[in-house]
Amino acid sequence: MLKSIRNLISFCVFFFIGIAIFLVHFLVPGGEKPTSFLLQVTSLVIALIGIWMLRKILLVWFSDRITAITMVTVFMGTNYFQVSTGINPLPVVYLFTLYTLILWFTIKWHSLPTWKSAIPLGIAMGITILFNPSDFFCVLIPVFWHAYDRETFRNKWKLVKKHLLQVLVICLLVLMFVVPLITSWDLLQTTFNYTGYAQNGMLYLLGRYLWQVMFSFNNGWFIYTPVMLFSLIGFYFLAEKNKNIYYSCWIFFLVNFLFFASWSTYTYSNNLGMHGLIPSYVILSLSLGYLISHLSERKYYIRYPALVILVFFILLNLFQTWQYFNRIIDPEKMTEKYYWSIFGKVNVHLKDRMKLENFHPDPDVFLKDSAAFTRKTETFFSFEDPTVEYQAKLEKGIVKNGLMSLKLDKDKAYSPAFEKLFGEITRCDFIGVRISAWVYSKESFTSNPVSLIITTAHKSKLYNYRNLNLETLNLKPNQWNQVMLNYFSTVNPDPEDKIIAYVYYRGNTEIFIDDVKTEIFEPRY
Repeated sequence: MLKSIRNLISFCVFFFIGIAIFLVHFLVPGGEKPTSFLLQVTSLVIALIGIWMLRKILLVWFSDRITAITMVTVFMGTNYFQVSTGINPLPVVYLFTLYTLILWFTIKWHSLPTWKSAIPLGIAMGITILFNPSDFFCVLIPVFWHAYDRETFRNKWKLVKKHLLQVLVICLLVLMFVVPLITSWDLLQTTFNYTGYAQNGMLYLLGRYLWQVMFSFNNGWFIYTPVMLFSLIGFYFLAEKNKNIYYSCWIFFLVNFLFFASWSTYTYSNNLGMHGLIPSYVILSLSLGYLISHLSERKYYIRYPALVILVFFILLNLFQTWQYFNRIIDPEKMTEKYYWSIFGKVNVHLKDRMKLENFHPDPDVFLKDSAAFTRKTETFFSFEDPTVEYQAKLEKGIVKNGLMSLKLDKDKAYSPAFEKLFGEITRCDFIGVRISAWVYSKESFTSNPVSLIITTAHKSKLYNYRNLNLETLNLKPNQWNQVMLNYFSTVNPDPEDKIIAYVYYRGNTEIFIDDVKTEIFEPRY
């Protein structure tokens, strides 16, 4: 007993040191640099402890081979791999390890109720709830362990009465961590809620966001961690082969999952998949182990296809993790169209990224990449033709190039415009547009405003409007200044939509323009 308590104290000291480093890293200004390495090291050690404890748990029911396959699947086939190997480890790494301790000491106490398993169990549950209050459902694990019908509940009640003092101590240890937390909330006059990470969300009962949590392309659990489907299937075989632990595992998972899927901020994380469910992988590893054990006993024409699917899901998770680390997958902006456009890809074109939700690429940045676009001039107004309808506005005294420029004033506020249907310009999904011009003002541009404008018209209605007000630039009066505006069309617009680009004078005197050019940038793909 002394040895177990000594080991537990050592773990708790190390664990709270890790939490302290974690808080300094994220909450103290300037604390990132000195604590970054320590945070990674402590989190890695905590993760290794969790993996080691998971192995001990699985070996209670499974062989070395089944245990190894299950551990590889949980670690490398789920988003636990991403959060435990990332630059900034997350609290779920600590929670995963805490759940392994809860499960391990639940197993030990029910096999032989002693103080050396009761005390660690109470402390582990207390720390878990303290660390993340929304994980208070962890108490369901020991409550329903070895209880599934009237007889087993009666036996469980006898066990509790026989070791009532130990059970009371477990409850007191949990309350020892929970009560100060609740009290501190009340003293600080904060809103009392069990939201964990999603502290600003709204709670709706009965898993209002169940479908989104499971299948949304924006962090959907089964989209980014499909191997967990095996764990859900495994509950059938867990119930068939081990009812003593089935109800505890199933009730905990179901209640915890529905609670998680009831928060309006279920996609609060900028990580791969629903990382808030990662602590429950400790329980799901049991159902997964029973499924793998069952498949290992089946004939080859069942076993091998299942193995191929399992390996595919693991490789898919590793590849999607690589895409995440290389900023190909952006969990906060994912859409179904973008997901399938980058599925299996190591390089992503701008046309794919434009399928992200609320993605607004900066054309000033992207159009600089000459390797990504072909460039062609669509219109060039040099104002050298004296027969045009606006010939009265042609100016010979103030010229940049050639013999004439165009004067804009209140009577003629608009330059000749570039207007062309999208379908006539390109067959690509989208295009870049650039309008450039030389401008000359006799007075400050601040008091003599003019704009470059590019927009798109759909049946005479303008959208995707972009403008550049030249008074915001540091342009000099009484000399020629070159200006330009870059623009991206929307993805796959109506071929009948018209791209329009022009110069618009907004002042009350006059301004001169020359060499107004419109260029089209077509993506190379």
